[in-house]
Amino acid sequence: MDIEKAFSQYGLKISRYTYPRIYSRYKSYGIEGLLETRGGAKSVKVSDDIKRFICSIKKERRTLSAKEICQIVKKRFSVDVHFSHMSRILVDLGLNNPVGRPEKQQFLEKNEIDHAGCFIIKAACLAMRLPDTVVDVIFLRTKEINLNTSEYNREFLNMRILHCSAEVIRRKIETLLFMPVFGMERIWHFKTVYPRKGLGLVTGSGDPYKYHTMDNFFRELPLLDIDQKLSKSLAKLYVESFHINFRTKESRTFYIDCFRKAVWTKKNIPKGMHATRNQILKCLDVYFIHDSKGRPLLPLTRPGDSYLGEALFPIIEALEGAVGKKVVDFAIFDREGLAVSVFKEFRKKKKHFITVLRENQYNSLSDFEIPKTKRWKTYKKDPSTGKVTEEILDCNKTLIDSKTKQTHRVRTILVREVGSDSFAVVATSIDRRIEPDARKIVSKYKDRWDRQENSFKQMKPSLYLDTNHGTNVIEQEDNRVIRRKVEDLEKSIQAKKKKIESALNKIQKAEEQLKNLEERIKLDEAVKKNTEQYKKHIIRREKILHSISAYRSTVSTNEIKLDELSIRLKSIDQSKSLYEIDTRKDHIMTNLETAFNNADIFVKEQFLPEKYRRSDFRTIRDILYRQQGSYRETKEEIIIILNHYDQEPEHQMLAEYASKKINDARLTINAGKRLTVRVANF
Repeated sequence: MDIEKAFSQYGLKISRYTYPRIYSRYKSYGIEGLLETRGGAKSVKVSDDIKRFICSIKKERRTLSAKEICQIVKKRFSVDVHFSHMSRILVDLGLNNPVGRPEKQQFLEKNEIDHAGCFIIKAACLAMRLPDTVVDVIFLRTKEINLNTSEYNREFLNMRILHCSAEVIRRKIETLLFMPVFGMERIWHFKTVYPRKGLGLVTGSGDPYKYHTMDNFFRELPLLDIDQKLSKSLAKLYVESFHINFRTKESRTFYIDCFRKAVWTKKNIPKGMHATRNQILKCLDVYFIHDSKGRPLLPLTRPGDSYLGEALFPIIEALEGAVGKKVVDFAIFDREGLAVSVFKEFRKKKKHFITVLRENQYNSLSDFEIPKTKRWKTYKKDPSTGKVTEEILDCNKTLIDSKTKQTHRVRTILVREVGSDSFAVVATSIDRRIEPDARKIVSKYKDRWDRQENSFKQMKPSLYLDTNHGTNVIEQEDNRVIRRKVEDLEKSIQAKKKKIESALNKIQKAEEQLKNLEERIKLDEAVKKNTEQYKKHIIRREKILHSISAYRSTVSTNEIKLDELSIRLKSIDQSKSLYEIDTRKDHIMTNLETAFNNADIFVKEQFLPEKYRRSDFRTIRDILYRQQGSYRETKEEIIIILNHYDQEPEHQMLAEYASKKINDARLTINAGKRLTVRVANF
């Protein structure tokens, strides 16, 4: 049951944000945990031995706070003392810290932390200004809301995110950003797979944020309606960070494809064919546009019944809007985007495409217009033997729009293996004046597998691209899925009725012909003349009878199908509501996953040797990002020392190489402190 609805129904004047704390107390202490204890809380008994221990550690380290002493006591004696009770004990013992800000130490003690190597990818984020870009989008939006408070209700204006500082927002965004390093797939894992100290230190929050803090933040974030603005701001950042100048044909070439992920909800949302599972499932479509080197630049989220042709131009326009100029000359996409209307739109916008035809769009070579001068040419040879393995043929094909029946002539390049009768067909709007060499066009399309499909394969398992981050739904006024089904069934019913009507008319005409023919046959039999004519009439009668039988069979078959279609039409519940996922939360997380993926690419391009450029995220994560180490902080510097790689000298050299690159970049962190990364030598 919805929390607010439950509280309202039973007359409880409790905020929904207080509920997680109450529920936590109930889980820990049962019904007694719900009793009000403020002002009369029972304190844990602190023995004299514990007090003597407190005195000894406080003398050794005078700056220890009550909270830190609570943690030490809990580890040593397994006694959970509340920090307020510990504060009273320190006051009684005369060991409390002086009032006011503590003096900053010249050099803080060394802290052993897990995932110290996560600071390597944080260095990439700092170099790219990635967290700052996200925070700027959020903070500008919160300022805009705070300046126009009259447009929003009180509950909306009470959201904590509207009153957070930019620094707090940055820490929480980095917490979401670095989740994949710590094996955290969704917000729930802040409770079930609670992060260790490393996540708190890498984000600058000290202790890692807890589940309820991050859950509240991630629930409020999409309500700001920043998802599309965030996509464009980050796309512009990637272009600047990777120094994409759009001056060459290659840099103006982009790969567009759809990643479909299943959504597990009981609500009736649009469905689509999930290729990996080979099932029709409720799903979301996430379209990506990659640059010529395979870096994902901008995602676009759509319902699961969308198709690539609908998303091609919106995602191109979104990228060009982010960059501020026309940059897409060549778009390469899968056959799902194939449609005559799409081809014509490309021509109208003066852009070029490369795709492939579906196998059901051609039967043989005779379906293509092959100029007399064109012959099969060599495309690939076996490097060891020098024999030709693949051939291509540059020709044309006229396509027909199934709905409008309009035609469109495109350049097609047939690709086949030597000795095979089957072939693939690459279709393009790049005419022979722009690119006479058909091999280059085929190679551009085949590069899609390496530069886009493999990019998805690397992102999916390690960055949890398959994960849903929000299943809130919005009811649609028009159930377009049912409407399409009804329209298709009604068209089929009308087609069957026309076939039945046509067959009945033919039967009627045939029966009239048969009646006239029977009269002639009777006359022939009476006169017993023109025996040759008589034979012809007999043969003609047999043909008419056969035609009548065939027409009646057609009527019978179509009547059966008509009944089936009518039953299917009646069985459709046209009052059933259609819902769509509120994609704002999911789209924000997709942007952060894309940002993290590009930060990993930045690490490999800028901080690692050439041979690691094509390594996947999981490999670099396990070698570098998850390496344990220590954290030290001074007034001017934050020093990360990675543990020595005892059994892997190659990994030791890799970490040392990355550390030198990061230190040479002279990156600053936490109010201007320089980030220094080292690797222990033993």
